[in-house]
Amino acid sequence: MLISLFYGFFNICFQSLIIRELIAQFTSNELGYGIFIAFWLMSNALGSILSRFLFINKEERGLQIILLLLAVLTPALILWLKFFKFFLNIPIGILMPNTIVFVATLSVFLPVGLLTGIFFSLQSRSLKDININYLYEGLGFAAGGLIFSFIFISFFDSLQIGLILALISILLVLFYYKKMKALLVVMALVAGALLFTSPLWEAKINSFLWPGYQFVKSKEAISGRLTLVKKNNLSTLFLNNAPYAYSYDKAYSEETAYIPLMYLPPKPKVLVIGGSRNLFKELTKAHADITILQPDRSVLRLYPSVVDLTRFKIADGRNFLRKTRQKFDCIIINMPPPFNVMSNRFYTKEFFLLAKMHLQDDGIMALQLPIGENAQVLDLNKSINKTLHSVYPVVKAVRVSALHYLSAKDPALFDTPDDYLNKKLSSFDPEFFNYSVLASALDPLNQKILWESISYSRTTWNNSDQRPVCYYLGLTYAQTLLNSSLVGVFDYVKKNNFWLLLLILAMIVFSTLLTKYKELSLPLVIFFQSLVMVAWEILLIQYYQIEYGELYHHFPVLIGLFMLGLSAGAWWANKQEAGEQIKMFRYVIIASAAYSVLLALLVTFNFLILIPLWLLIAGLLTGSCFGLSVKMAAASEDNIKKVSANYYAADLLGGVLAPLVLSTFLIPLNGFVLTAVLLLVVTMRNVIALFLLKYLSFKGK
Repeated sequence: MLISLFYGFFNICFQSLIIRELIAQFTSNELGYGIFIAFWLMSNALGSILSRFLFINKEERGLQIILLLLAVLTPALILWLKFFKFFLNIPIGILMPNTIVFVATLSVFLPVGLLTGIFFSLQSRSLKDININYLYEGLGFAAGGLIFSFIFISFFDSLQIGLILALISILLVLFYYKKMKALLVVMALVAGALLFTSPLWEAKINSFLWPGYQFVKSKEAISGRLTLVKKNNLSTLFLNNAPYAYSYDKAYSEETAYIPLMYLPPKPKVLVIGGSRNLFKELTKAHADITILQPDRSVLRLYPSVVDLTRFKIADGRNFLRKTRQKFDCIIINMPPPFNVMSNRFYTKEFFLLAKMHLQDDGIMALQLPIGENAQVLDLNKSINKTLHSVYPVVKAVRVSALHYLSAKDPALFDTPDDYLNKKLSSFDPEFFNYSVLASALDPLNQKILWESISYSRTTWNNSDQRPVCYYLGLTYAQTLLNSSLVGVFDYVKKNNFWLLLLILAMIVFSTLLTKYKELSLPLVIFFQSLVMVAWEILLIQYYQIEYGELYHHFPVLIGLFMLGLSAGAWWANKQEAGEQIKMFRYVIIASAAYSVLLALLVTFNFLILIPLWLLIAGLLTGSCFGLSVKMAAASEDNIKKVSANYYAADLLGGVLAPLVLSTFLIPLNGFVLTAVLLLVVTMRNVIALFLLKYLSFKGK
């Protein structure tokens, strides 16, 4: 039992640890979560298949060896990830293409995933009951998710957590297996010594990994890893290896503050979502009544000068606007470009409508986007431009060092004489952004060229919560930074999107016809049930990020809830009598279809609430289906070894395919609604198969 609990505990802790490290090191899009899960499950599936040929009748010996290998590999692979970009000579602060992230992910998850896949099958053979193993694995997952989220990441860094997992693995071997005691004691002492001294040598590692900078401090935060560095006495705060705040952004801050304030009355009431020290200073010079929202207190603890402590609120911008009744003269969106969901949630139609509700009738919403000739950057501007026009009657664009969008309810607001703008701007006493710069930006010819470059068409995507433009553009933009040759692959998939959807539907139909073959019927049901529920898991996790923006911090808990449901489903399935198993199995498939119908409706109407509960139910349905399938097929103890490997592999392979297809194709190109409808179709495939299965006989019937 304890071994199975540790398996679940180690799995969620290792997954969360490596996924956080990958996000922090490679600045990747949230779609990476799906890719990470896919590679992990794929490695587990391969390990499950390999287990059929390993440690036959020597399960305890195999478990001992795997635990010791995991103890060595865990901290070693964390170090490997930290040095990965250094070995490839990748510059600091750029968005990583998925090809690089794929290689890094596979290099870490393949060896450990293989070991844990073998581990599960060996433990199932040892217990002679795969459902009991499934049950305790799920409980270990749930406990590990809570411990990781609320204890480990609050008090330890990534290397320390890796060493803690290694130490627990060694102690577990020492407790259960009496051989090689001396070696195990030495290994435990070494791991303990490394853990105790880790703050000293990890600081040196961090200094080495930031060439050209003076490393100051690093801290885990709600939204990612914050790292403070200095260069020539100027400080830069990085979030997940991407610049987040500077101590030298005065010119940009002047533009961001003064461009909207020129059109507003004196002493405006301003809300800033994401602010820097210099932006606050410029707004203060304009005598604005300022409220700055910062979602994470860790930013202030690490870099207190980012905002004025008396004028900020610890709050997420979207949630703050949902709850407050205040109205503002100006709302400034001062967030990074929307190349990931964390930022994109402040650039969608739903957010623009929310902001509009909190603007005065003569108020302005302002945001900034990067400029350039890069095709993805131009497409991003076209999409945001179209989205703004779908919400606001008037949108103005001003190109300086960035492209500033001003949106207002009053169409006459921007009909302001030039001499008034000059006078108003002069009153702010700018150092860089003077009237000559503004006059050049507002020149009719320059304005015409600008609007031609960002003009949108009927086929331009509206950026919305249900179809975030950041997914596709984030994938392609990152690829162009290091290797643009693969962008053609993304473009090809985009052009052939319709035919690829038809191919998926054809494969679903074909798989339904295969149900008539008895040896394929149950594995196919398990495969598609796992595929659908893991797909819903990925979709729900993405929605959680859109709604709350705290996925980086709460990922272990969310996955733990899914696994807790999985554990409860396996426990319930294990309690069913032999004569009731087929009937209960049908009920589970029908319940899964009802679940998919409800979620598809909620996604379509953008009313997806209680996300943790939906994750728990998804796990419950998956665990019930798998447990009942095994009970029906494994009529005798002699069959359990084959069943535990084959059915677990089918379960994992379905889980592998789901995040891969969703993360690389369905969600980026089709959004959440069409993806939800397709998942509903796959669920109905299992319902149809259910009526075919009732004509088949099973050994356990």
